[in-house]
Amino acid sequence: VDAEGNLIGINSAIASTTGSYTGYAFAVPANIVNKVARDLMEFGHVRRAYLGVTISDIDQDMAKSLDLKRLKGVYVKDVQPEGAAQKAGMKGGDVIVKVGAIDVDNVPELQGQISKFSPGDKLSITMVRNGLEQTKELTLLARSGEEDGRTARSTMPTLGAELAPAE
Repeated sequence: VDAEGNLIGINSAIASTTGSYTGYAFAVPANIVNKVARDLMEFGHVRRAYLGVTISDIDQDMAKSLDLKRLKGVYVKDVQPEGAAQKAGMKGGDVIVKVGAIDVDNVPELQGQISKFSPGDKLSITMVRNGLEQTKELTLLARSGEEDGRTARSTMPTLGAELAPAE
């Protein structure tokens, strides 16, 4: 908690060499905790949104080869077929620099921003392509490709089982 008593995170692990409660602590930020709690109460499971991209941080060599003016943003290596990014017109080689109005300088920042949203949410992504900045509007999807985040019923004949989400 902060000095005013507001929750800022929930401790999830402590790395300690002494066995006491000292050392490095790892916490889940409160905004993520709030989203998870809302999803569990409303849907019974956590709904995670995906852009549908393979990404990497930008290093000095990559920035030079892409003729980027700054060493910030997230490089899109590839886009998933029928994913949110592809449907919005993103391509491999694009560099994501903003989610909504928030700058993203590296992979953890991009993942943190996307984690605040749910499948079906609409947002704008600002990216650089061929030296030009442009904004794409997209609708986030679940990993299954659904906007509502439901997992489709699946059959696994080799195991002799039919699986579906618990309801």
